[in-house]
Amino acid sequence: MRLPTQLLTPEVSPLEEIPVTSWSAPSSLRLGGAGEASEPIAVASAEGQPPVARVYTAADSDRVVIATALHAAGFTKSAMILARQASDGKVAEWDAIARADAELARVIEAHGVAGVPSVQVRDDGTPRFIATSTDAEGLLAAFRVEHGGDGVDSELRLFLDEALSAGDRYVDFAPNFGFAALTAATADAGDVLACVETADDAAALRASARLTGCDTRLLVRTTDGPDAWTLPHTDGHVLLHAGAAANVAPLMQALRSADRAVRLDAVAWRCGATSDADYDAESMHVAAAVLSVLGFQHFALAVGASGVELVPADAAASNTMIFSLSEAFLARGGA
Repeated sequence: MRLPTQLLTPEVSPLEEIPVTSWSAPSSLRLGGAGEASEPIAVASAEGQPPVARVYTAADSDRVVIATALHAAGFTKSAMILARQASDGKVAEWDAIARADAELARVIEAHGVAGVPSVQVRDDGTPRFIATSTDAEGLLAAFRVEHGGDGVDSELRLFLDEALSAGDRYVDFAPNFGFAALTAATADAGDVLACVETADDAAALRASARLTGCDTRLLVRTTDGPDAWTLPHTDGHVLLHAGAAANVAPLMQALRSADRAVRLDAVAWRCGATSDADYDAESMHVAAAVLSVLGFQHFALAVGASGVELVPADAAASNTMIFSLSEAFLARGGA
């Protein structure tokens, strides 16, 4: 596992400073400079005749403007063809949206439910998961956040993709619409337990797992159930998402009361930024102190020379998530 071997990288920048980009693979297409001749583009001619080579130079900038206007007006296919002819980088993003749209349309037609496709995509370009809910207002809000820039709990989702190994279990006590839980359930390895507040929330998350095809890896419980605070046994490590900092202390108490031998190897919790309206410095300090007493060390995600890395939390104070890691978790990564 890559992350824990990079804990001491000294020169890092906060994750929130990463420019907003698509989670899909970046395009290699670039628009040539003004006045530079581009490669000839083969355009089909009359049937049976060889293609006619056309060379677009300065006019490419005009084609990009027109393609953007067409896309905004809903003429997606025409916009993509024109952008591709002009070698404009937008075509990769538009193609990803078109693939997501096609997959979401298939799901809606087959199951009769609306959903939010993830900004993360599979190898074939389709959304990695689709989250659904009967809460239309909440679903719209989730869509705006997911597709408005950098995704929901992007730090947590990046961490899960790197950290989960065979035999591990991700436990989420603050799943909201289940974006992180569905990320874990569609990762290369690991099982997932999500604890939600109501039966409606449980039904929605189970439906999302079925739509995504990961229902065999995702167990959903309600917090008022008899086994809500007892974690299933696993041979691997247990990665826990506690939610807000204020949840950490009572959650740890509840889990330890239900099972004194409960095993936790990583605890992810939201510390928030000082600019947040709900920033709670006291709860943050309490959470860090409680976990420190239990033997955890605190880290954050940041951008370093090798990409996204884990660094000591005080080196990336503007991050919104803290990852408290046990000695066993760190040892597995060779730290």
